[in-house]
Amino acid sequence: MKHDKFDLTLAIMEGVVHLLKKNMMCLEEIGVKAEMIISTGGGARSELWSQMKSDITAYIVAIPENEEAACLGAAMIGAVSEGLFASYEDAVQQCVVIKQKFIPRHPDRYQKKHKLFNRLFDQILPVYDYDAGNEILLKTGE
Repeated sequence: MKHDKFDLTLAIMEGVVHLLKKNMMCLEEIGVKAEMIISTGGGARSELWSQMKSDITAYIVAIPENEEAACLGAAMIGAVSEGLFASYEDAVQQCVVIKQKFIPRHPDRYQKKHKLFNRLFDQILPVYDYDAGNEILLKTGE
């Protein structure tokens, strides 16, 4: 009863970012190391959430000037296809402008919470597996 809608919102935001960190760690485990995370869309408009992404993941989070990444990406693909740019790298160099960067300030603050997130995530996976199995049975009529 001591929590309000802001606490719930913050918890959801943190949960999403902990899953982002988990995904970044999976990429690192297979040898893919990103230089930064580029955040787009509505969530990129929140400085609080962008800083949280940087702190929890320990990556720089960059916000591009053009937040509509899908539209810009499609336009760049078309421009490369039509020969307006020699390569996708050239298109990115000329079309993507970073307007703001968030630098990790307190990555240690979230380590304990990330361990808890991973434990909870691992414990709930069997529930998803069970539910997925039941959905298959319901769809096939078995």
